[in-house]
Amino acid sequence: MSSVAQATREQANRRRGQVVGISHRLVAQAEKTLRRRLAEAACDAGVWRRLADTQRMLGRFADARESYRRSLALAPDATASWADSVLAPGALPAPPAGERAVPFAQIANFLSPAERERLWATTLAGGYRPARMGRDTLDSSRRDAAIAEPPTRRTVRRWFLPKLRAALAVALARLGGDSRGLNAEDAQAYGFELQVTAHHAGGYYTCHADNRGIFRARRVSYVYYYHHEPRRFAGGDLLLYDTDYDAQDASLCAYTRLSPPDNTLVLFPSDSYHEITQVAPASGETLAFGDGRFTVNGWIRATKQAPTPAQTPD
Repeated sequence: MSSVAQATREQANRRRGQVVGISHRLVAQAEKTLRRRLAEAACDAGVWRRLADTQRMLGRFADARESYRRSLALAPDATASWADSVLAPGALPAPPAGERAVPFAQIANFLSPAERERLWATTLAGGYRPARMGRDTLDSSRRDAAIAEPPTRRTVRRWFLPKLRAALAVALARLGGDSRGLNAEDAQAYGFELQVTAHHAGGYYTCHADNRGIFRARRVSYVYYYHHEPRRFAGGDLLLYDTDYDAQDASLCAYTRLSPPDNTLVLFPSDSYHEITQVAPASGETLAFGDGRFTVNGWIRATKQAPTPAQTPD
C-alpha cells in the first residue's frame, strides 16, 4: 500500500461529514516515492496503478491515463480500466462492481459571452445568506459558503434551466448507465433544483453525498463554474471520492480532483461522495466578493415533487 493510501485510510476512520481530503503536498510526495520505486520495479503493475491513482488525485489526468495504461499492459484490472475511461472523453463502458472512480460529464464553454455577462450582473447585484444543509441546518464546521437569496435564484433559474435541459442529451450519453435512469427525452418530467453559491476565503464543504434522507429522489448533481480570469483564488477543487454505489459508502482512499475552468458545466451521480476543498486568495491576504469561486449548482430529481420549503437545502 502506498503512503498516500495509508494516510487516507487513517483519515477514512473519521465520520462522514468531516474534511478528509489529503493535502496536495502529501499526495505530491507520494507520487515522488512511487516514481522512485518504479526505477527498481518498472514491471510492477501494482506500483503503476498506485501511481495512476495518485496522479488522478492531483488532477493530472494525462499523466494518470498513461500510468493506468502501463499498469493494464502488465495485468488486467477492471477498476483501473474503468478509472482510465472516466478520465477520457466519450461514452463510458459498463462499470465494474464495488468501489470505483466516480463518472462525470464536463461541458466547456457552456454559456455564451452575453449569457455569462448576464449571470455576473445578476450575481453581483443579489443578496446572499449562509449556506445550509439538510433540514435547514447551519453548521460552519461542515460547510462555509453563501447562497444567493430567492430573487436572484429565480432570475437565474428562468433562463439557465432551459440551457441545462438542452445539454442533458450530451451529459447523460456520457454518463451512460450512471445517469441513474434519467434520459433527455423525459426531461420535462424531472424536477430541477437550482442554487447560486459563492465560496470565498476559507469557504469549503466537507465530504457528503447529495441524495441522502429526504433528498433521495435526486439522481444527478450539476455544477456550473464561473469566476474571473485570471483566477484570483486557490483551492475550491471538487474531490469526487471513489464510491461503492451498492453499499452507499466510500473508503475515501482515492478520488478524482476536478478544478474546472471558467464557464464549465460538470455533472455526476448524486449518490457519489464528494467534497469542496478550502478556498484561499491566490495571492495576498484578501479576496474581494466578486473574486471568489461562484457556481450555479443543483440537482436533477426523478420526479417534480420536491421536499417542503422548510426542508430544502437553500
